[in-house]
Amino acid sequence: MKKIFSIIFLFACLFAGAQSTTPRTGNATNVDNTYRVLSYKFLSVTDAVGVDTVKLNTTKYHTEVSIPSLTDSLCVQFTSVANAYYGDEINFQVKNSAGGTKLKFIGSNFQVGSGTATLTLTASKRANIKFIFDGTTWVEVSRLVQ
Repeated sequence: MKKIFSIIFLFACLFAGAQSTTPRTGNATNVDNTYRVLSYKFLSVTDAVGVDTVKLNTTKYHTEVSIPSLTDSLCVQFTSVANAYYGDEINFQVKNSAGGTKLKFIGSNFQVGSGTATLTLTASKRANIKFIFDGTTWVEVSRLVQ
C-alpha cells in the first residue's frame, strides 16, 4: 500500500508545474469566466549591438513585448511553458532602425506559422507578431510586416 501512495505522490510532484490545457478563467460549472481575473504584462526590450537573447517565461494572460529599436539581431526564446494557460497571448511589436536586422525565435516551445523562425526587416519597417498558447506550445497566429 505504501508503494501505491509513493507512486501517486511521485506522479503528482512530477506534473505539478506543468502547463495548463484549460484557460485561466476555467471551464467548469459555476466558475468565474467573466475575464475579470485576467492580467496583462508589458515588456520593453532593448537591442544592444551584437546578438542578444531575450528569454521569456510568461505568467500573464496577455503579454505585450515592445522592441522600439531593432539595431542588428535579436533572439527570442520561450524558456518554459510551465506557467502558461490555454489561450494565453504574446504580442511582439518591433520597430527597425537599420537595414537587414533580424528577429529570430529559438528553442522548442513555439511553432511558427510561416515556416521560418527568422524575421528579416529592411530599413524603417515595423512588424507585429502574435502567438497564442494551445496547451502545449506557443503557436504563431499572425505576422504583419509594414
